[in-house]
Amino acid sequence: AELKVDVEWYLKQQILPPIARLCEPIAGTDQRTIGEKLGLDVSNYTQNSGNGMDVEDGAMLVDYIPASALDDVERFKACEKLYVTCASCRASHPFEGCFSQGQDANNNTTVSYKGFHCSNEECRSPYFGESNRVSCYGRINAAIVDHVHKCTSTHYACSLVCDDLTCGYTTYQPSLLGQGQICHVVGCRGVLRQVFPATMLHTQLKYLDSLFSIHHATRKMDGSREVKKKHLEKSMSAQDRALLGAVNELVQSQLKENEGNWVS
Repeated sequence: AELKVDVEWYLKQQILPPIARLCEPIAGTDQRTIGEKLGLDVSNYTQNSGNGMDVEDGAMLVDYIPASALDDVERFKACEKLYVTCASCRASHPFEGCFSQGQDANNNTTVSYKGFHCSNEECRSPYFGESNRVSCYGRINAAIVDHVHKCTSTHYACSLVCDDLTCGYTTYQPSLLGQGQICHVVGCRGVLRQVFPATMLHTQLKYLDSLFSIHHATRKMDGSREVKKKHLEKSMSAQDRALLGAVNELVQSQLKENEGNWVS
């Protein structure tokens, strides 16, 4: 009988893996997308892209959406939440942010100022139970610094995990092969990826910024942003504006130290 070359097998086993490794440094590329370009069935591929972000089913390079254009819920869904301990109820809850979004009768996006208060529904103490705004700033400052320290420590721990779901090998030791990215497990073709990459650290800092930034809160509102910003500021007391400005300055100082903030 005439032997036939199994083209799909060669594409999957001999062509796709090396091409995927060569293209890995290119942001937005992944084994799934390359497999689609080769005409393969990629329904079982769940690898991450080279920039550390998950690629959704059926995602194509031409459909790429910048992180800055995503809705906050989608962009920050994987972020570690900022917990602030209330001096009144002594409980720690994720801080929901100083602003809330809604819609008016014409379906236009509206933003209102919520202020600084405990997220515990049974408490809701203003200024997290503190007697004045200065003490409130100290409490928030400590929570933010601790949050950033934990995220930074996790990033620099450089924990690695194999992207092959059938393997899942974790280690802190880079491989001696493939620029330190080849999985240590014999026979595994997976790639070691950082559990908490620099892109994720930057996203964490942008998440903190979204909680306290008027500029961020008004970015998706209709009409002039400056007009909306001034209107929002008028709904705040002078003391709250000063408190919000001080907290935002703290977050911005953390962002400016992150190189990812300057990548266009």
